[in-house]
Amino acid sequence: MNRVRRVLILRLLGSLIFSAAPIAASASLYSLTVLSNNPVAYWRLDEGPDNGAGNDGLTAHDYVGGHNATYTNVILGMSGYNPLVDLDTAALFGVFALSNSHAGEINLTNNGIANINFATPSGANAEFSVEAWVNSTNATQISGAGIVAKGPGHGEQFDLDVYGGIRFFVRNAGGTVSSAISSVVPTVGQWYHLVGVCDESNGLVHLYINGVDNINAAITAGTGLNTAATTNTALPGAALVSIGARTSGQTTYIYDYQFQGKIDEVAIYNYALSARQVVADYQAGIATLQFTNSTLRNPNLILAGLGGAGNGIYTFLASTNLTLPLTNWTTVATNSFDGNGRFNLTNPMNRSVKQQFYALQALPVANALWIPTCGAWLGNTYYNSTTVEGRTGRQLDFLHFYNGTQTNLTSTELSLIATGQKLLINFIPATNWSWAVGVARGGRASVDLGMTNFARSVASIKPAKVMLTILGEQERYVTGGGGNEAGAGTTNQFVEMWQNVWNTFQAEGATNVIWFWDVEGSWLDSLYGGLWPGNNYVDWVMWDPYQDSSQAYTNKLMGIYNWFLAHSTAACDWADKPWGLAEWGIGLNTNWIPTAADQTAAFNQMNAAVNNNQFPKLKLLAYFDETYSLITNTAFPAYSNFCNSPYMEQQCSP
Repeated sequence: MNRVRRVLILRLLGSLIFSAAPIAASASLYSLTVLSNNPVAYWRLDEGPDNGAGNDGLTAHDYVGGHNATYTNVILGMSGYNPLVDLDTAALFGVFALSNSHAGEINLTNNGIANINFATPSGANAEFSVEAWVNSTNATQISGAGIVAKGPGHGEQFDLDVYGGIRFFVRNAGGTVSSAISSVVPTVGQWYHLVGVCDESNGLVHLYINGVDNINAAITAGTGLNTAATTNTALPGAALVSIGARTSGQTTYIYDYQFQGKIDEVAIYNYALSARQVVADYQAGIATLQFTNSTLRNPNLILAGLGGAGNGIYTFLASTNLTLPLTNWTTVATNSFDGNGRFNLTNPMNRSVKQQFYALQALPVANALWIPTCGAWLGNTYYNSTTVEGRTGRQLDFLHFYNGTQTNLTSTELSLIATGQKLLINFIPATNWSWAVGVARGGRASVDLGMTNFARSVASIKPAKVMLTILGEQERYVTGGGGNEAGAGTTNQFVEMWQNVWNTFQAEGATNVIWFWDVEGSWLDSLYGGLWPGNNYVDWVMWDPYQDSSQAYTNKLMGIYNWFLAHSTAACDWADKPWGLAEWGIGLNTNWIPTAADQTAAFNQMNAAVNNNQFPKLKLLAYFDETYSLITNTAFPAYSNFCNSPYMEQQCSP
């Protein structure tokens, strides 16, 4: 999210009329909706920022019931489930440590605060709900990876976890398990709203995913609920609620069933949430902006400069009751942005209604950033696109252009954009890129003028969009980077240059740009943190892996894929972005020229890997046919099979 948008949201949310409940400093429509449902515990997991040391001993505050928890081996300060409205942060589990990374409920019974416990004797009905937002950083979570649980393994009272798919189960007073297990395997980098509901009086255990009752299991009415007792003296907290991990058994002395990923906004209720309440919570979570009539001074709401705000479909809603789901709010206007980013309200605001609230709801961010909901886009270089499309029998989703310095979109690019073709454009802002750091930092005014003209050219095509990168394979352009382009500037200058280009485009209204950050991805990864211009300046993470020996291509790809996952931090939140291969190829230089058999094997490996969800964060793959990676006729059938596979045709299950 760009800085202009963050400032606007802070101002808008600062004008909200908040309830008297003891909530966090940054409230949102989602938090207010959760609080209106009267949870018995609500951990927003917004403590931070991260101190870089696992945050042992810090408190995870319960904002309603006093059921505080203690962090162990948890990274704080991560971006939350919806950074557009949830201005606080989330917690990252299972990265600082691969086990025993959790927030554990503190036993405060001596302070008069009873532990969370829904134990119910046989003959009575257990009724409760568990809610959380989660975002996986590992495609292969350990079986039973705990998200929110109470009790040790094989003696749990309840457990929301990943067991192949997302699962919610409860154990009745007699020890019988009722398990609602879905087929939804969390996609790395994607947020999910999860709600587990035990409704014993109606004989059902529900699991809701993103507002939908995904799966349910039968539970016999009147069978009560397990007490989750433990005699484990080595781990006395094992019977209490844990977030982010759970124990595998009664005698386990660590929290070894570890979830790897972010968790946010955990709430527990002492009754069964209704389907209507679950939908209302989810819709409140995905609403884009919320504010009151006190912020509206005229019939126009100004959103100019808000990175892509004018690209989506927006609905402006009004309500006098925050607890109502958004579907029941009144529609005031729908998608009437003008060229300057001004949202024209068709009906003036009724300022006499003191408690009136408004929300600006948009299509998911995936639509604005061209993220396929399933599988990946297929791309190639422009100069070879006709051949590829003719021989594979399918149209390419993206075309990749490699340009030098430019001050406008070319006639070829404009012609393709007019037909609806998606373009990736790799450009250089100046012959010596360090001249583009901005005049205030010693850059050249003539370079800024050229960038201004280019930005105006891009802005002129709105609502059409383009995808841009600056200096693809950026390692090569900084001191110590190696290659023909080395020595043009430092990593600090690179960041200044990127931010200057980005700010120039914003100032000229070129908010129809999707920015991708592209590195080579096979060497000098120690530079990547220094080359990162900031989370708000980048929409996609890209790299260019070539097969330069007879090694298995997927092994090379997995190396940098895992590196980005392992090294993602709050400052360099790579894992929170969609990923793609701006270039990939089989063969790179004269040291190793692949045979047709080598190419065929590599294409078959990639086909199997992406369709088996080995690289779920890869959402774009653009092949680059340079001299030594030209696809031979013998290998082309294998490449065509890859291009027409379910994953590349976006026909897989989301």
